[in-house]
Amino acid sequence: MAGAMARLQLFRRGPRVFRLALLIYDFHDCFYPSREHPYFTSGRLLLGALIPFLLLFVFGLDRALARFSNQSKFFMLTGIILFMLISEISIDWPVFPTPTTVPHVKPPEA
Repeated sequence: MAGAMARLQLFRRGPRVFRLALLIYDFHDCFYPSREHPYFTSGRLLLGALIPFLLLFVFGLDRALARFSNQSKFFMLTGIILFMLISEISIDWPVFPTPTTVPHVKPPEA
């Protein structure tokens, strides 16, 4: 139980570390990033909280499926990951063929 509480505390403290790391920068009059919204609105730095969250998720899944075999746990985790991947692709699918995506942008001619 103490290990789970320690992981939960690490997960909760993750975003605080990023806030403190950005306090040393002054963005002056930039519109993006600004003093009010230093990159947190786009979520780039908040991805650092993903690893502790995923560890907490996998340990929780392991605990919830304790009565099943390791192979069953692996298949359940694989199913969750596939569901997430397929749903993300289906949500982003309309964006892929737009002319501003990287494969469609042509380099400037010299």
